Amino acid sequence: MHNKKEISGIYNVTFNDKYKIEIALDSRQSEELINVIYYTKGYHSKNKDRGYGARHIKLHLQSGANGEITINELLNLGTYLRRYNQIFDKPFIDPIRGARIYEWENKDGIRFRCIVDKGNIKNIDEQSHNCNLHSSTNTALGCSPNVPLDVIITFYSDRNINKQMKFKDERIENFYKAYKKNKKNKLEMGKDYER
Repeated sequence: MHNKKEISGIYNVTFNDKYKIEIALDSRQSEELINVIYYTKGYHSKNKDRGYGARHIKLHLQSGANGEITINELLNLGTYLRRYNQIFDKPFIDPIRGARIYEWENKDGIRFRCIVDKGNIKNIDEQSHNCNLHSSTNTALGCSPNVPLDVIITFYSDRNINKQMKFKDERIENFYKAYKKNKKNKLEMGKDYER
């Protein structure tokens, strides 16, 4: 499987000179990647507190940051996204922006959100600080038009935030309610359930 290569690629985009990596969203894919998203170097504007990709997501790696994630969580992002697709089949689509939103909760009750939107890899690579991710505005900003691809905008958790993140997708909320109820029922049944 491509996990070691993917983990290494995510690390190198985040901390070294690698520019982008493809993350397969279907674990059954062959070497020919069909359903992929891109994790790119991206950018972060401190004065506007906006950005996307590794440079933006790295802020969440800082200890105590709002939305803190661990390096391990970031490196395994592809695994989480594939698991999400296995369970929920398709992401929630933001009704205003059209971005795809992937959300899940870990065994410790920490909730995560990864947002994917259209971006122009060529434009992002050459002029990331000047180009908007939405292809309709790229020409107006002086960026050469290109085919928009799915790019990871951000990835964060609900750590160090005042209250638990509310899932945008009702399917996800219902899934975890049912899971917790089922888990509680198993515990109440005791060891007889295990047999």
